[in-house]
Amino acid sequence: MATYQKTVSGKWKVQVRRRGHPASVRTFGKKVDAERWAISIEASMSHGALGTNGGPSAGAGAGALFGALLDRYLAEVTPRKKSRPGKEISLAIPLRAYFGQLPVRTITKETVGAYRDTRLATVSPKTGATLQAATVRREVSLLSTVITTAMEEWEVPLPKNPVRGVYLPPARTRAKRLPADLLRLREKRAPLLDACRRYRNPKLAWIVELALETMMRKSEISGIQKSWLDLASRTLSLPDTKAGCQREVPLTLRGCEILQEALAAASKGPYVFPNRNATGPWAVDKAWRTARSRARVDPLHFHDLRHEAISVATENGAPAQIAASIAGHTVRTQQRYVTLDGKSLVLWIDKLMPRSAPLTTVRHLALKSAPNAPGAFEKILHQTQAANDDVMTSAGANA
Repeated sequence: MATYQKTVSGKWKVQVRRRGHPASVRTFGKKVDAERWAISIEASMSHGALGTNGGPSAGAGAGALFGALLDRYLAEVTPRKKSRPGKEISLAIPLRAYFGQLPVRTITKETVGAYRDTRLATVSPKTGATLQAATVRREVSLLSTVITTAMEEWEVPLPKNPVRGVYLPPARTRAKRLPADLLRLREKRAPLLDACRRYRNPKLAWIVELALETMMRKSEISGIQKSWLDLASRTLSLPDTKAGCQREVPLTLRGCEILQEALAAASKGPYVFPNRNATGPWAVDKAWRTARSRARVDPLHFHDLRHEAISVATENGAPAQIAASIAGHTVRTQQRYVTLDGKSLVLWIDKLMPRSAPLTTVRHLALKSAPNAPGAFEKILHQTQAANDDVMTSAGANA
């Protein structure tokens, strides 16, 4: 059976014990993740799939069940990752249901392809629509990672990873931008920030606005420690990021104001946004969902704020390398985050192509004012070209 204990740091320690099996112990940030892990370990114990190390039985080799390899991966590898363990635990549920009782050596490209097709046709109970390609890609990616880990680290003798070479549909590119009225950060009537400011804890508004000012991730903002700040030089040093390296984050003037307000209200302890006991960072998820619902922007995710900040910086002329450095991305990853607004693209094309921009505008006005008048556009085009030539001649003379 599984027993749960909340540690002093606010994390959950779970221990699974059963006669004839060694005790399995892990620590998670959330109790729901601990419960999911305990269920998977208990299921593996029931099937006799776990050996003395909590992994597949010794000597199982290529005959090991995929479910046993998956459980070992979740127990040994997943907790070491910086992202929430609950993400991989959730992705593992359909994989266990489909492949769990299959010996890993029997999984082929055809098996993986059939899983892909089945999942793409599955209707999500939350949305009522079929699963998105991105979700299926993440599930198949986890399948591939588990098999690769088994081959390279656990010496499971397989000729090759059967997932390689399987076609996966491309994920839909992100096209979501925040509504214009949500971006007026200085206006009290901006629905999103107004809902955040009316929330009983001021930390929510500070964290949301910092996300739009700094391009930082939610976990990076909530985990800011006082010793990382250098407000005099307007920088914030993140010692360990998702990419596994240190990152210097430049702060806007408004970002410095927000952090000064938060520091003035912070209790004792290392965190700028501490929890009630000042033993760890404040959990923003519940407060965010409440404010988002009040602002009636329920489809909006917190991570969309990071997308928005990166897109706005790019629209304002930030070079790709600079924006990527601030966000902590490679330039290639940065491309997936940038979603430029059509109006901004029109302004950029006018800057890049100044000679052709007036012609486009004139044609639009000519067709709008007299769409059926014969020769209207040609006449105005001739006049505009002449005007452009005069401008270029004047510019050359002044140079």
